[in-house]
Amino acid sequence: MLLLAGDMKKIFRILRALKAFCPLYNNRVFRFFLGIAIFCLFGFTAQRWTDNISSMWEGMLFEILFFISFYAVIYFTVFSLIDIFSDRAASFHETHNKSNIDKQPIKWFLKRKVKLSTCIKMLFNFWYICVLIVELRKII
Repeated sequence: MLLLAGDMKKIFRILRALKAFCPLYNNRVFRFFLGIAIFCLFGFTAQRWTDNISSMWEGMLFEILFFISFYAVIYFTVFSLIDIFSDRAASFHETHNKSNIDKQPIKWFLKRKVKLSTCIKMLFNFWYICVLIVELRKII
């Protein structure tokens, strides 16, 4: 399908508008609320479709939309909370607990803060994949 020049201009306008949100993407509070907004958007769309489900494929589409929205909550909201909590715990010990910063549990945590947060995120991803597999087996 051939795109016309007017269509290309619209696409570039949309891309420029999305590019304006790039600095906000690293803001964890913005990502927290973005996850909630995406969940509400997809959840509302899926809920509207439940009234009109007439075939297996539409039911499967509902399930897919629900799981996409649920992963958006995990990815944006929960992962942002994990990063916020780990950063706040580290900054608390760096500012208010300088005398004990060289002692073991705190020293270990500060040295491996990024790895620890990545491991927690991987556990959430593994849990999501397990739930997804169980739920998709019910459908298929």
